[in-house]
Amino acid sequence: MLRIGSITGHLFLYALALALPILLMSGLIGWAYIRQEQSRIESLAEREAGQVVAEIDNRLEAYRAMLNVLSVDPSILGGDLEGFRARLEQMRIPADIWFVVRERNGQQVLNTAVPQGERLPAFPGRGDPVIFDEGKPFTSNLIWAPITQQWAVTLSVPVRVPAVTGEVHYALTIGVPAAHLQKLLADVPEGWVTAINDRGGTILARSLRHEDWVGQPMARRGWEITKDVPPGHGGLWRDVYTLEGTKVIGAYHRMASTGWLIGISALPEVYQAPRQNILVFGSLLAFVSLLLATILAFVMGQRITKAIQVLQVKAAAMRDMEEIDFPRTSL
Repeated sequence: MLRIGSITGHLFLYALALALPILLMSGLIGWAYIRQEQSRIESLAEREAGQVVAEIDNRLEAYRAMLNVLSVDPSILGGDLEGFRARLEQMRIPADIWFVVRERNGQQVLNTAVPQGERLPAFPGRGDPVIFDEGKPFTSNLIWAPITQQWAVTLSVPVRVPAVTGEVHYALTIGVPAAHLQKLLADVPEGWVTAINDRGGTILARSLRHEDWVGQPMARRGWEITKDVPPGHGGLWRDVYTLEGTKVIGAYHRMASTGWLIGISALPEVYQAPRQNILVFGSLLAFVSLLLATILAFVMGQRITKAIQVLQVKAAAMRDMEEIDFPRTSL
């Protein structure tokens, strides 16, 4: 048993005193490493959010450009909806996307998702005041498309007759399923969760369990942080929990073009990994330091103790005026 008052105990304290500054310096380096890793993860989250925003903007801008070209097509301007439908069906676009032409009262006069000749429904609203009264394009929030029976968003542009200078006669709309936008999140790094939320905080697409959460409200804490963020701005969030109840850190950005909110979050296996690595390394370093201090104190204590014992024997022989051989020591 190691006694502090013994030679071995004193040597142990001496070795520990030498190791303590090394342990403290290692702790400071570990703390700086954890802070640096947290900053790196946050920067990565902001960069990934920006990339997702750019991908969505590029895709939506391509759809808007297509709508702008179609809105001045001679067939729709001349009221030839059958000819216009034929042109739409000849276009090379994903099979799950559809086009709608509707009048000011919301009555659809063309819908490529409905077989030709069938009666078409009327759906007033969905940005009609913006399209017909202001003559501006409109991008919807997430909606339930009753004809195609799926969650979707719509992009609409006004159709003026005559083109450019005339009165808004139709709203030309393209319907994009939420699952189509979810495919844009396929390249999210492992250990991260990305979500697209509409202007009202409803989940439009999600990289994790999309089918389970599409159409549901986003996490309450995330909504409280981001509900007043203006378009074109973003930030970082911490102490936010996913809909599965997992604590995450990450970044968000509200798109300037649509007002949708893009959020990307790192799961614990990503942001806790540096901390766990440092704890494991620090614990191992502390254990090795204590073990080496104990072994060194024991070995050196034994050498000193044996040397002292030899001196005691010689001193006794000198006292008794005896001649005695004694082994040499390392001291």
